[in-house]
Amino acid sequence: MNHAEFERLPELDCAGREEMNALCTRLALATGTGKRILVTRCLAGEGKTFLAANIVRTLARLGHTAVLVDADLRCAQGTEKGLSDYLTDKCELDEAIVQTAVAGAATVDSGTVAENPLTLLNSPRLETLLQALAQRFEFVIVDSPAAGLYADAMEVARFCDGTVLR
Repeated sequence: MNHAEFERLPELDCAGREEMNALCTRLALATGTGKRILVTRCLAGEGKTFLAANIVRTLARLGHTAVLVDADLRCAQGTEKGLSDYLTDKCELDEAIVQTAVAGAATVDSGTVAENPLTLLNSPRLETLLQALAQRFEFVIVDSPAAGLYADAMEVARFCDGTVLR
């Protein structure tokens, strides 16, 4: 989900907001020192990106700082500098972080289209990026490709403290 899509994220209904509040409260309590959370799903099109974005938005509305990292480099739209650009040393971290209209929430878009996403995600720069983000934000929510389709999610999970399997 790129920055523009995050800005257009529809509001949840009352029941959805309460479920999201409960999930975010559980994440805040369960993670302890763990700040980097991977969100994935077995198959594509099952709502993991929608869930990841809502987690970031809800955490921010609850007073936390959170950043959504779009690690689905296979669907990169190439519209803004982002993760793939940072991993290939084409931009600095500050250039990849975009603040949102929601106070406390930011995004790191996927960036330009990557020829070999798994190779990029295997880079030591990914660990460096996630560590740096964890120092700036209370929560780093990483949206990955579907775990049942690509090895990308498993690669990213190595650098995360926990996983939400949607």
